[in-house]
Amino acid sequence: MLSTILRSLAVVAGLVSVSALAQADLTEAYLPMPQQQQAIPCPPQEAQKMAEFAVKEMAKLDFFSAAPPKLVSVLQAEKQVVAGLNYSLTLQVKYGENGEKLGRFKVRLFRPLGSVPPELVSWEQLEE
Repeated sequence: MLSTILRSLAVVAGLVSVSALAQADLTEAYLPMPQQQQAIPCPPQEAQKMAEFAVKEMAKLDFFSAAPPKLVSVLQAEKQVVAGLNYSLTLQVKYGENGEKLGRFKVRLFRPLGSVPPELVSWEQLEE
């Protein structure tokens, strides 16, 4: 009698485990993975706002000491949800003494949760 009960419990436990695994696989198929880049349609207001902030911060750098850079367009924008938001933007920017140079720049920003302002994490000039 006891062995029959133990076998029944083992079968039920096995079915619960299989059911939980099957449900986890279905759930993962429909939910985005944490840390996964999610594209933002370009140019939305959010990407435009972040791009303007990035260019304002870039103007403080020695590279742009001749004249402040000016945002021409947002070429690509992605964001990543973490404990806040990571932004990865590709921008077209005019720079130089008279704004005669046109360049593409990849910038990364982080905006913490709450009302804390974003910060420019990194930037690089891309080759044309």
